[in-house]
Amino acid sequence: MTNSKRLKPIRDIKHHVERTEAMKVGRQQQRLSDAQQKLSELERYRDEYHNGIDLNRVSADYFEGYERFLSGLNDAIAQQVRLVDQCEERLQNQIAQWQQVNGQYKAVEKYIERLEEQEHYVERKREQSESDDMVQSRWNRPQH
Repeated sequence: MTNSKRLKPIRDIKHHVERTEAMKVGRQQQRLSDAQQKLSELERYRDEYHNGIDLNRVSADYFEGYERFLSGLNDAIAQQVRLVDQCEERLQNQIAQWQQVNGQYKAVEKYIERLEEQEHYVERKREQSESDDMVQSRWNRPQH
């Protein structure tokens, strides 16, 4: 068995790991997108709520409830901002992990390609040598 064939199972494992890491990147991108969308919704809701009330025409009790609600909404927005930041950091870490695994896979793949080229070269040289030997033996054979 040639060296390139011996390394192909390792290449296949590296490829599987690389695909798994790529899928993790995709899932993390989706989590980030979902978190960003929720943040946008919260901010839009806060803005709509804030702009929809004429504070000059409300009672003190209503204004106090409004302030509590708005404060809670702002707390939720701050928490969502932290979640978006965490998702971005996790995504960057996952991308770095994928890049490392992808680099390993590509290195093994390139090494196998070089081995195959070398093996093909050696095989062609062997075949050429055999062909030359046959021609030489026919040439040197006594003719009747």
